[in-house]
Amino acid sequence: MGRLHQLGITSLLLEGGGELNWSMISNRLVDEVKLTVAPFIVGGRKATTLVDGEGFAKVDHATRLIPVSVKRQNEEVVLTYKVK
Repeated sequence: MGRLHQLGITSLLLEGGGELNWSMISNRLVDEVKLTVAPFIVGGRKATTLVDGEGFAKVDHATRLIPVSVKRQNEEVVLTYKVK
C-alpha cells in the first residue's frame, strides 16, 4: 500500500472476499465502505461473508462506521459509510 501511495494512487476499489476484506479492515487500510443491497437473497453455510478471518472479539474493538449516504440504483440500494 505504501508503494501505491508513492506512485500517487490514493484510492482503490476493493472487491475481494471475506478474508481480503478482513485483512484490509484489521490493518486499518479502509476509510470508506460501500455496501450494495440487491433484490435477492443468496447464501448458505458455505457462502462467502462480507468479512471472514478472526474478527474482533468485542464490539468495543470493532471498526466503527459513520453513515454518509443511501442511494437507490435501479433495483439496488447502495449504503456508503466512512470509517471512524
